[in-house]
Amino acid sequence: MEVLDRAVETVPPGANRVIFAPWMYGERAPVTDTTLRGAFVNLALDNTREDMLRAVFEGVAMNFRWMFEVAAGKGLPCRKVRAIGGGAKSDTWMQIFADVTGRTVEAVEKPRDAGALGAALAVPVALGVYDGIGAIKDVVRVRRSFEPDRGGRALRRAVRVVPRPARGVIARLQEAQRAGLRASRGNAPSGCRRHGVKYACTASQASP
Repeated sequence: MEVLDRAVETVPPGANRVIFAPWMYGERAPVTDTTLRGAFVNLALDNTREDMLRAVFEGVAMNFRWMFEVAAGKGLPCRKVRAIGGGAKSDTWMQIFADVTGRTVEAVEKPRDAGALGAALAVPVALGVYDGIGAIKDVVRVRRSFEPDRGGRALRRAVRVVPRPARGVIARLQEAQRAGLRASRGNAPSGCRRHGVKYACTASQASP
C-alpha cells in the first residue's frame, strides 16, 4: 500500500475532477442492484493514472458516506467507525475516508485477519466469557485513529451528491446498451450467432 499511497498523495483532493463509481460487480448497500457496474467519469487527455488511483480511493469513500447517511436516517449515526481489510493498512486511504465521510475512522491492527478474529471471539461471547458482543470491542486493538481534517470540508461538499446521480446515469446507460443488443440480435444472418461485434456462422453460412 505504501507505493499506492505515495502515488495518491501527489494528486490534490478531488482527483483533478476524475470520478470513480466503485460498483465493479453490483452493489448491496445502500441500494441493491446486482447489475450495476463501475465507471470512470470526467476523464480527460491530461489526466494521469495517479488521478485515476486517487479517484478510486475517493470513490469507495463516497459510497461509504452514502451508506452512513442512510444508516443515520435510520437512527444509527455511526460517528466512529472501524476499518478492516487490506485497505485499512493505508494511512492515506483512511484519512480520505475520514475526510469524505466526516467521521472518525479507526484502523485496527492486523486488518486482514479481522474476519477470523471476529469468528474466534464469537466463541467466548457464546460461552459467557465476555458480557455480550459489545464487550469484545476493547479486545480488538486499534492501530491508528483518523479524524476528519478541517481542510477536507470542501472535498466533502464536492462529493456529497456524486454517488446517487452517478448510479442513475450508469443504470440508464446499461439499459440503453441492453436495448441496443436486444435489437441487434434480430439482424444476425441466418445460421449465425452474434459474439460481441462479430458473428459466428456455421460452415454453410460462412462458405461463399
